[in-house]
Amino acid sequence: MTLNPISAKTTLFRRRGHDAGQVAVGIGRYGFPAVCDLDALKLPALVLGGPRTGKTRLANSMNAQQVRVTGGGACIIDFKGGDDIPSYWAEVAQQENRAFHHFTLNEKSSGAYRRPHPYARTQPSFYDPLVRGNGDSKTAMLLNSVDRDGDAAAYLRTAEDVVMLAFDIADLTGFSAGKGGLETLTAILDPAALDKAANQLTVDAVLRAHPSMADVDARRRVNDLQQRVAEMGQKTRGAGNLLAGAIGDSQTLISKFANSSALGGRLRPGRDATDTIDLVRALLQGEIVVFSLPSNDYRSLSILVSTMVLLDLQNTTSTLRKNIADVRRLTGDTSRKADATPWKPFVVQVEELGSAKSTAAAAALLGLLNKSSNEGIRVTLSSQGWGDFVAVDGTGVWANQVLEQVYNLFCFQLGSDADDQAVCGFSGQVDKRKPRMKHEIDIGGRWRLWSGARSMNSGMTDSVRETRIPLGTLQELTKDDATDTREFIWIAKTPTLSAVHTVDEGPNMWFEPLRLVTVLEPPNRHDFFGDPAAVEQAEALRDEVLDKTSERVRSDAVLAHVLSADAASVEEPTHEAASAPVLADAEDPWAVAAPLPAREQLREPVSVRPVDSDVPLRPDPGPDPWDETDTEWGIDPWDSDADRGQAAVEKYGS
Repeated sequence: MTLNPISAKTTLFRRRGHDAGQVAVGIGRYGFPAVCDLDALKLPALVLGGPRTGKTRLANSMNAQQVRVTGGGACIIDFKGGDDIPSYWAEVAQQENRAFHHFTLNEKSSGAYRRPHPYARTQPSFYDPLVRGNGDSKTAMLLNSVDRDGDAAAYLRTAEDVVMLAFDIADLTGFSAGKGGLETLTAILDPAALDKAANQLTVDAVLRAHPSMADVDARRRVNDLQQRVAEMGQKTRGAGNLLAGAIGDSQTLISKFANSSALGGRLRPGRDATDTIDLVRALLQGEIVVFSLPSNDYRSLSILVSTMVLLDLQNTTSTLRKNIADVRRLTGDTSRKADATPWKPFVVQVEELGSAKSTAAAAALLGLLNKSSNEGIRVTLSSQGWGDFVAVDGTGVWANQVLEQVYNLFCFQLGSDADDQAVCGFSGQVDKRKPRMKHEIDIGGRWRLWSGARSMNSGMTDSVRETRIPLGTLQELTKDDATDTREFIWIAKTPTLSAVHTVDEGPNMWFEPLRLVTVLEPPNRHDFFGDPAAVEQAEALRDEVLDKTSERVRSDAVLAHVLSADAASVEEPTHEAASAPVLADAEDPWAVAAPLPAREQLREPVSVRPVDSDVPLRPDPGPDPWDETDTEWGIDPWDSDADRGQAAVEKYGS
């Protein structure tokens, strides 16, 4: 993507000593573009606003710019459902030659899957979050995906022991080979089946899984596991005991996932990389993944799946953290920046978070926010109001924990006084100079001898400590559907707390309403299936990209190492093994990196098009400073310029 010229003279987010790269955010009060450095988006961002105020469009625009400029991928969790978000991101994936995966729940009407875009596969993708990790991590992911109270809370500790034991034995005996996580548990989470599998456990199997373990320790491990299973079988024979209840509770949870008609059996591994979502692979290869989880139709199931995705993203950060040194060695990465990673940034966008009020999902999200930025995962949250965050635990403690992690807050028109007051409070307090109220009394008599004293008093001011953004401002922001004008305010913590971005902060300019102008956004209600030739071209490109994705999974040394069960030993890639590397040796767009040593085997991957991350100086402010005027979509339908022709208005909307 190439942005039209933008001025480097912005107050807070200007270019530093290196060419950092920027994304466009909006238009300022005086017509100048507001831009944000990519560095500032490493830390979480939050977008608030009422229905149809433009928050999803802003999040899409900013995150798509990051994907285009950095070459990274994206994972979108959409609690609204519908085709708007998957079709938008499928279009981005097509333009950037990225693999696109769409996971969705079945329609309540039981109709066939309607793909949102020609670039999407004809069937939804499969997803198994339990395919990677040890028994401990997979158990935590499964059991922590639901809220627990009453008997379920009492069963949790016992259920953790049982499920962890089942996963460990299934992995050691090879029982889980060729099966998904849920399929494995369904078959083995029974005292009789578990006892049968435990009796097949051998010392050699333990040593294969743990090569550094001594023989005597491996034999002790086998004896311990078999003894625990035997004791479990004895305890479950009595009626009404805690262990039997824990097993039954876990089986019920598994059944919700495995047998749900809404999921259609897709929560398991697919045939290969072309139809299966793997978030570690998606991050390393820059894939784009959309989870459509309509909470209005399937609230409980949407929360279950989304929590699993968030926990899987946590496991992804752990996997990458474990292998970061090895990936640097395999790719020849020489970056010395403290927070730089040898893979491209990965965007995580959570839409309408307030629709999923769940303590389990909240804990998973907070864990991701705490761990993500150091591994190059950039999180953007979206919801209709701050009250949605407070309502998660009813106390506001979790909401404040999230706020501590957020460094950029974008707020569109709000609908309640409470939300307005809270967000205005986030902007911080400043000393504002205000004119002193005066009562003028003419005491000068006929000759007005005291008029000079009265004039001196009229020029005096008082210093008042108030929030940067006055109360009521966020409720008064413009949302005009007729002209497609959406105003928002951007509160940033970096480099200093501020709510202005195209002018200098100071008296009478403590905050700045910005106007939403998106970058490379398809026309409203665009029909992606309207042109048969374009549909055929998109389908052909999709198949080509997926085939190359599958080939890289089989041949790429980095993927083979990171996706393997045991990544302890690392060897330099051979010429043949690295013929299609997953990570390009392109220059890091936000860090000054030394050039890579010349290697024949390192070349630009097919899935990432070379992009120009440079954002040159801007011209005089115009009505549309970013989008090309002659894009493939024609006139930008979101512009509200007064000089647009009537024919264009009738064709694309006002």
